[in-house]
Amino acid sequence: MRSIFNGDGVDTALLSPVEAADSLLKQLQKPVRLLVAISGGSDSTGLLLALHEIARLNFSAEVQIVAATVDHGLRAEARQEADAVAALCKRYSIEHTILRWEGDKPRTGIAAAARAARYEILVDAAEALGADAILTGHTLDDQIETVAMRSLRGQSPEREEGEEPHLRSGEAGMAHSVLLHQKIWLLRPFLHTRREHVRKFLEARGEGWIDDPSNENTASERVRTRRQLAGLDDGKAVAHLAGILSAQAARRSLADSAATLFAEHLSLSNHLVAHLPVCAQKGDCDVLSYALGRLIAVLGGREHAPPADRVRQIAARLAREERFSDTLGRVLLVAKRQGLYLVRESRDLPVPQLRPEERVLWDGRFLLSANKSVNVGEMPDLRESLQGFPPAIVEAACHASWQMQGAQAFSGGAIEATPVLRPWLQFLPEFDWKLANSMTDAMGLVPFVPSPLNALCQKR
Repeated sequence: MRSIFNGDGVDTALLSPVEAADSLLKQLQKPVRLLVAISGGSDSTGLLLALHEIARLNFSAEVQIVAATVDHGLRAEARQEADAVAALCKRYSIEHTILRWEGDKPRTGIAAAARAARYEILVDAAEALGADAILTGHTLDDQIETVAMRSLRGQSPEREEGEEPHLRSGEAGMAHSVLLHQKIWLLRPFLHTRREHVRKFLEARGEGWIDDPSNENTASERVRTRRQLAGLDDGKAVAHLAGILSAQAARRSLADSAATLFAEHLSLSNHLVAHLPVCAQKGDCDVLSYALGRLIAVLGGREHAPPADRVRQIAARLAREERFSDTLGRVLLVAKRQGLYLVRESRDLPVPQLRPEERVLWDGRFLLSANKSVNVGEMPDLRESLQGFPPAIVEAACHASWQMQGAQAFSGGAIEATPVLRPWLQFLPEFDWKLANSMTDAMGLVPFVPSPLNALCQKR
């Protein structure tokens, strides 16, 4: 059986839409209910119909397919297109719902905002519909375009979900599976499938698709890249795929080794101060850099790791057993004879006003909820629990923590705080699943949910 979700990075075969759908459905834990995100374009329409065909023929009692279309309200034609998708689904007896992005739209960064809103809306819909996973129609052509764009722009601060910004400019591309909002997995079955083959599949079944006019707007980086790659034959596409799979395998190996490093050596005090002993600093510099980058992002409440070159400089100094104090990504790092200590810097700390029953992500590090109006400031003195730690680390920990104003409010339990892992709060690519759970283990948090794919679960 061909598998694109087995994580071994060796199968470079192109898959037809039917083969891709069959490969996915054979690997899913069953019974299963799948939500297909369909815009009406060729890729998502082909995905829905290929899955429907294979599920009906081979898995009729075990697989349920439902569909959803997100109307962002950004184009006048969007409502009509959503209705056309609804009509298609009705002809095939597929349950379908139209979801709308309500509220005011931002004036800038609309594409990124729409993408974030779409995933959030789909997650809510999946929960309401009882779906076990969300599926999208990203193809190999999309994957090749994505890698090309990331290579051209280098380490751009505007990264897409699941993108690793420091692995040779994103050569690993999009992950085949991504955990959204810590709740449900998004799967991309067509990452070994060409768009041309999807369209031929639809034409053979007498089905058309909707062409989004935005795909002709050369102001879009993706449209310009797509035009540059036009005419790419299957042989060259396979060569691109081989490079992408190799990069994905390298990233997975790096992340898994970082997870092992954390499992064996990382300790965390009060969810605030991290410690890595000297023996943890002697191994592979790439592994240590990868691990440090994510640890710094978590402690600093940042969505992405700091620049790779800066992290590697820190790792190199640790390998030389230097003693130093430095800051990176809002985190203070102090290297002593006993090892490396890390804590959130005490600068630029927010002091939000919480309303009763409100939940707020504070400083990217804690999810706070309150049962009465309180201010969030410093935490009670931590010095006793941090005895033996470097003084600079202790002081920073005391300033960089949270607390309500007033001992009475604190003793009354007015605030509840749950630590969060900001890098994976919205998007956790399967490459980093084991690494993220090594962090939840160290912090005593609920682990991230496993993928519904048998292959991924068995591997982990």
